[in-house]
Amino acid sequence: MIVKDAMHEGTLTTDPYRSLADAVVTMETLKVKRLPVLLGSNLVGLLTEGDVIRHLPSLHEGLTPWQFGLRAGKVKVGEAMCPTVLTTTPDTLLDEAIHTMIARRVGGLPVLNDDGQLVGMLTLTDVLRAALRAPENILGAVRQYMTHEI
Repeated sequence: MIVKDAMHEGTLTTDPYRSLADAVVTMETLKVKRLPVLLGSNLVGLLTEGDVIRHLPSLHEGLTPWQFGLRAGKVKVGEAMCPTVLTTTPDTLLDEAIHTMIARRVGGLPVLNDDGQLVGMLTLTDVLRAALRAPENILGAVRQYMTHEI
């Protein structure tokens, strides 16, 4: 199985000049843990839940809700994102991508085509869904070669 068989397309993205607060609202609304960051059509970073937590003002600072909102609203995605992004390609073996995710302790990989353009994301959830579909794929392949004539 290859990455293309497991990844999801139509990945929502953000840009580095967007406010972190806006990106968080998008992530929370869509229940996603990471957003690829594009500048034009080039992948320039990845924003994760961990990045968000590290870049929001600390609740221990004793800020009022207004102060917290004001400070949080000033942070841009480009300041919080990780600019070094591990990626994969649609034709990479899924096992290889899984090993990368496990070894590097990441929950998802942006999928780039041969031109370096983002074509989707591969997440641990995608991998699990693919594993559940695998028996169906195997049965489908067997049925393809079966005939009704015995």
